[in-house]
Amino acid sequence: MTSRKFFFFLIVCIALFIIPSFARKRETGFLDRTVTVAGEIYRYQVYIPQDFATKKKWPVILFLHGVGERGDDGLRQTDIGIAHAIRENES
Repeated sequence: MTSRKFFFFLIVCIALFIIPSFARKRETGFLDRTVTVAGEIYRYQVYIPQDFATKKKWPVILFLHGVGERGDDGLRQTDIGIAHAIRENES
């Protein structure tokens, strides 16, 4: 393979990996996430507003649920409080 063909091939390969990452639709709303600590998987949810922009400063709100909202699915804990209010009033 000549160096010109190799260079063209390299550029095409790079474009095939980079362009899809720019074209991906940004995730917003309540997102299911997990974290693994000492081999144990914990589920949680993160809310990303529809108009989220990284250049803007956003507050972080941590909601600590009570004993009545226990669960390990990451969902039950968001059926009350601020998460419930957001779901009810999301436009």
